[in-house]
Amino acid sequence: MADMELTVEDVGSLEEVRVGDGVAVVLTEDAAPKQQKRRRVEAPETEGIVECAVIRVSTFPERVRSIGRDLDGILAVEKEKKKLSAAVHRSIIEIRERYEVLLDEALRQNTILQGRLEEARSERMSAREEIGEVRMAEVSEMRVVEVPAKGKSKGKNKMKKVVEGKGGEKKATKATGPKKGTFVEVVSKKARKRRNRKKRAEESLVAATATAKAAKAVEREKARAPARAFVVSAGEAGASEARKQLWADLVKRVAVPKIGGSARLPKGDLVVRPADEATYVALKRMEGEGMAVREESARWPMVLVYDVDRDIKKEELPGRIRDQNPELGLDKEAVVPLFMKGPKTGELVWWVCSVRPSAFKALIGKSLFIGLSRCKVKEYVDVVRCFKCQRFGHRALKCVQTVDTCGRCAVKGHRTNDCKSASVKCANCGLAAQSVQLNMNGNHLVSEQILDYSRANGVEVLLLQEVPTSGNRLVGFDYGAVKTVLSCRDGSAGAAIVVLNQDIEVVDLQGLSDRYCAVASLRKGRGQAVVFVSAYFKYSIQTRIFTDRLGDILDRVNNDVVIGADVNAHSPQWFSRPGNNSGSARGTHVESLIAAKHLTVHNQPGRLDTYERPGMGSSNIDVTLTRGGSLTHSVSEWEVLDVTDSDHRTIRFKIQVGSGLDGPSVGRSRFNVRKADWDRFRWVLAQKVYGDPETMAGGCGQAAESLTRALGLAMEASMPRSRKSVRIKPPWWDAGLEESKRRLNNFRRTKDYKVSDRDQFRVLRNEHLKKIRKAKMESWRKFATSINSDIWGPVHRWARNGSAKSRVPNAVLRENGTFTVTALETAECLLESLIPRDRTAPVFTDECVGRVRPEVTEAEVKRAVWRMAPNKAPGLDGITAGVLRKAWGVIGTPLTSVLAECLRKSEFPDCWKTAEVVVIKKGEDRDPGLPKSYRPVSLLSVPSKVLERLVVDRLEEETGGALSAEQHGFRVGKSTISAIKSCLDWVDNSEEDMVVGIFLDISGAFDNLRWNILIRDMVDLGASDATRSIIQSYLTGRRAVLSVEGATAFADLTRGCPQGSQLGPSLWNLSMDRALVTNNDDRVKLVAYADDLAVLIAGSDLGEIQGKARATLGALRDWATLRGLTFSASKSQAISLKGGLRPGFTVPFGTDEIVAVGSVRYLGVELDSRRNFWAHVRGVAGKSDTLYSRLRAASSANWGLRQSTSAVIYRAVFLPRITYAAEIWSKGVLTARARKLLGSKQRRALLSLTGAYRTTSTDALQVVAGQLPLDLEIRWHVVRINRKAGLISEEEMTSQWDRILDVWQDRWDSSDKGRWTYSLLPDIRRRLDLPLEVDHYVCQFLTGHGDFNAKLESFALRGSGMCRCETEDETVDHVLYRCPLLSDERARVIRLIGEDVWPCPAKVFLDTRSNYCALRRFARVAIEAKRISDRVGL
Repeated sequence: MADMELTVEDVGSLEEVRVGDGVAVVLTEDAAPKQQKRRRVEAPETEGIVECAVIRVSTFPERVRSIGRDLDGILAVEKEKKKLSAAVHRSIIEIRERYEVLLDEALRQNTILQGRLEEARSERMSAREEIGEVRMAEVSEMRVVEVPAKGKSKGKNKMKKVVEGKGGEKKATKATGPKKGTFVEVVSKKARKRRNRKKRAEESLVAATATAKAAKAVEREKARAPARAFVVSAGEAGASEARKQLWADLVKRVAVPKIGGSARLPKGDLVVRPADEATYVALKRMEGEGMAVREESARWPMVLVYDVDRDIKKEELPGRIRDQNPELGLDKEAVVPLFMKGPKTGELVWWVCSVRPSAFKALIGKSLFIGLSRCKVKEYVDVVRCFKCQRFGHRALKCVQTVDTCGRCAVKGHRTNDCKSASVKCANCGLAAQSVQLNMNGNHLVSEQILDYSRANGVEVLLLQEVPTSGNRLVGFDYGAVKTVLSCRDGSAGAAIVVLNQDIEVVDLQGLSDRYCAVASLRKGRGQAVVFVSAYFKYSIQTRIFTDRLGDILDRVNNDVVIGADVNAHSPQWFSRPGNNSGSARGTHVESLIAAKHLTVHNQPGRLDTYERPGMGSSNIDVTLTRGGSLTHSVSEWEVLDVTDSDHRTIRFKIQVGSGLDGPSVGRSRFNVRKADWDRFRWVLAQKVYGDPETMAGGCGQAAESLTRALGLAMEASMPRSRKSVRIKPPWWDAGLEESKRRLNNFRRTKDYKVSDRDQFRVLRNEHLKKIRKAKMESWRKFATSINSDIWGPVHRWARNGSAKSRVPNAVLRENGTFTVTALETAECLLESLIPRDRTAPVFTDECVGRVRPEVTEAEVKRAVWRMAPNKAPGLDGITAGVLRKAWGVIGTPLTSVLAECLRKSEFPDCWKTAEVVVIKKGEDRDPGLPKSYRPVSLLSVPSKVLERLVVDRLEEETGGALSAEQHGFRVGKSTISAIKSCLDWVDNSEEDMVVGIFLDISGAFDNLRWNILIRDMVDLGASDATRSIIQSYLTGRRAVLSVEGATAFADLTRGCPQGSQLGPSLWNLSMDRALVTNNDDRVKLVAYADDLAVLIAGSDLGEIQGKARATLGALRDWATLRGLTFSASKSQAISLKGGLRPGFTVPFGTDEIVAVGSVRYLGVELDSRRNFWAHVRGVAGKSDTLYSRLRAASSANWGLRQSTSAVIYRAVFLPRITYAAEIWSKGVLTARARKLLGSKQRRALLSLTGAYRTTSTDALQVVAGQLPLDLEIRWHVVRINRKAGLISEEEMTSQWDRILDVWQDRWDSSDKGRWTYSLLPDIRRRLDLPLEVDHYVCQFLTGHGDFNAKLESFALRGSGMCRCETEDETVDHVLYRCPLLSDERARVIRLIGEDVWPCPAKVFLDTRSNYCALRRFARVAIEAKRISDRVGL
């Protein structure tokens, strides 16, 4: 190794020397060039090549961190020696952490400055290289080489530059060091020669390749035919013969003709395009020879000129354009008018013109002066478009879509003219969904801001975290076409997914969601479903919990996944600057998840961080992740925006969630019969039925189809279809709120609302929120008050059912343990689980011809129509019973004829056999992810139900007498109560010591019954051949249709009785009757109501009962197996009804056992082993709590629910719920605890009835409201039932009423509650005779509980009980009789009652109507005066 010394004077300040192939490249930095500091570099003496090692000199950051580590070591030693307290040690560590943060920030800033410096150097270097290239061009024949300088000077190896001229003349130049920031090459002579030879060889190869490519291009250009087409006339021979003749003629002229393409024109001619020059020349010759071939000349582009005066003639138009617009430089032949378009009447028309290509760009987008008008010019493209579905290629008359698609917002269900949406969207595009991701910080105002931004910018999917919720709804997203998926529905949701586009199919994967993670499947168009996840990593919870949860979600779904998460963690992977150690550790967990699940991070570095809070800095803690190769490149335009008041900024990106133009099919909406034009309906129907002789022609099936079609066409012509609300703003939004929002947004745009102007911004924001709250309250008051005019309208529906449930369907669990992802998968899974099917349809072997049934009368058909509810849900045809009633005058006779023909031929029309299946959740406590949590209901065509009713009447006439008396379902004179009574009466009459009741559960009873066995049961019960024949026709070829989010699944039915049909219950009764006759034991009783089967077994001991149970249940199992049914032993229950057996004993049921319990719910009544019905009373007491809680929120002193309206609901809803089957369990209310429990549950209803304060006692509320205590109400209900059944006389009923009132009077007299009310209303009978109209004000004076300081002080709600007059405590007695502040109003009362009796006893106020009215007026004045004084602080 030889030493080669390089001085700073020669190569500048050396930082590192990189090793190259034969070339040592020396990197230089800024330094003092005059420094003579030397660095030794070892280099081998091999072929004159200098090879240098790498030298690093920048170690400043490492030295500083080394000092920090030394300090940490000293601190740890001192802490171990206990020379430092824990507090001092922690303080020093915190100082160290701040020091580290400052160091990291300084290094970051230094790195940025270095980058800017290098950029400036690069620009300077580029400029110098350009100058050097110019100089080298001047001396192109000169070459600069570097050779060792002759002689030595103080041990230095000098280098000098020598310039060789053309003649080999050499000129020495002064050797200088390299410029700062440049590269200097130290190259040996042999290496330079090798490089030059290689370079010359490469240049020769490139030149040869370029020459060859150019030659081939010239040849291709010569061979290519002109871009023209030829039209071949087909004549009378046709296109196929013309094609053959053309080929024969071409072969004669060209050896190998080449045709680039051919097509058939609408008129039958052919158009061909030559692919080479020879074929083109041949076609031209054929044209010259007069053959049926002509060259199609190139067409000029066309433009549309708007609003031209109609008086301007076609030949005048080009001249007007040229003369009035000379600046365009057009000649008269540059524009050729073709034809007119636009309005057929009026003074202005539109002209379609062809223009010379050179003038096309000069005209497009311009406004031309033509005559007296200024006319816009646009390119004319003649494309056929359908304005119904907004697709191209056809017109609306030939469109197969039945639902209008808006041309503005691209939403199906309304026309463009009716659109109220603010967003504009193309119906043919939009496969890439605009999405945003945002942590809302629980801010209600952010909901308004992000929703406005999304609708204005076409955003379709929102991934939200820390969402503001109210109950089970997302605040701010209640109106308009919004699909919402919350992470949970209990009011504590931490994340949500919102979809604003109705054409996007959404399925809620609730089985994968939890409190902080919302999961949904989205699908747009014909694309694959994509799973979207919105996750919030709460800072106070360990990050590993959230990453494990996300990992579990990713493991359980196989689709592509998009995750929008607030991870509250830092990592360089999402360009997050490191914060504290905790944030970095959290980021490590997220990084592990990304690596393990192969996720892609889509965050991009930018000028805005995703999170910023004044005083806490900014960072990137919101991350967008995807899994799936197709999504890696489909996420685009990722950016961070500041559009809301949240501390987190909005992330916007575009993602592909579809492929294809067609979205999911949307089912036809129902008709809005409330807006029907019934006169037009009947007129159109008459035209369709009687105007077309083919309507009623053909067989009964064809006639039924024609009649159904006629009804549908008449409905289409006379009534609109219902459509979903397109309201964008809530009903309480007004112009004042719009102006307030505008000012707030303007302040956000123009001011520093987060720092310097934050206080002023808060004032504006709070004013805006105050106005919103006020507007909401006014709207709520208006809504609540509407119940007084429409008792059973929207307010009652809200009180009964709560807020509207989510319209997003839930994914369901398959048998293999995976969840459905798409709507179609969900529909198919539900159909498969809820409607079991055999692989092959049953074959009815017996051919039933039978006798002809009696003729059907028009009156019989009318009774069948009027028997059905007019507004009950229709089938797929949309025809309701109410529509048939309106149409009866037109179709009564034709419909009767069709139905009579169906019965005569025993044929059920195929058009009435398709059922629309609707699934209903069995209970709110059921798991929505399990298919068995839903009950299928079939919506059938109403004409089909009319025919079914006729068949049912004939079937019951033939078999009704043969049915068992213990079948209580769907039979006249039978009910659930009769079934319960039959069971309990048998128990009471049994002479055995013990009776055990077994209540069996049949799994999917109505949906699994085999049809061939059903027909056999009909034969056993005596059904006629004609009836059997039409029922066989009814069962054959049936189909079920289930739609979920517009996706439709179909199933062919092969078993079961359709739930929702008229015939289904009667068919079930036939099969259930065969189960009831399996018992022949006197000590065993079977009682059935629909599919609820009770087995009662009596015996002397448990062993005997178990033996009888084994035999009885075995026979029932055989009955069920034959019919394709199964009993669920786990859901079946047993109970001791007599004999005192303790719960826990078992009853054998095949290989399983049924365990006895303490109470059983049978047909809505809770039966317990002691027969005291305490369990039922407890359950009844909780009914209607939610109803009256909501009604209480919809009432106040001056608005909302009136007490008279509440009384109607009390009698029509509350009492029937409570008193159901009271004749069975009424003795359960005789105990004191039952009376107390029922009284406490009656309070909510009584408070709504009276408007009294909640502190009022129940005893006083019952008297003021004039309603019996609930236990007495139940007893009175039983008395009325017995009287209706004829069990007691009218006199006995009156006597029992008196006894009930005596009991109430005794309770009122002995009660220590409500004594002020007792002074007003001591007599119960007198109170019931008084028609008192109570309200919030007078109730305070009737009960003594109200806005009285003394009363409020007793509940610790006021500091003093003193009245405003400061004479004594403010009680109801003081306010009514003595308060001087109310002397004027009191004087009016005294004049009315009489001064001679004043002060009068309290009950005098209720002696006459005038006295009571005076009390009501005084109460209102006193309470309002008190509230005014409290408001102003007097």
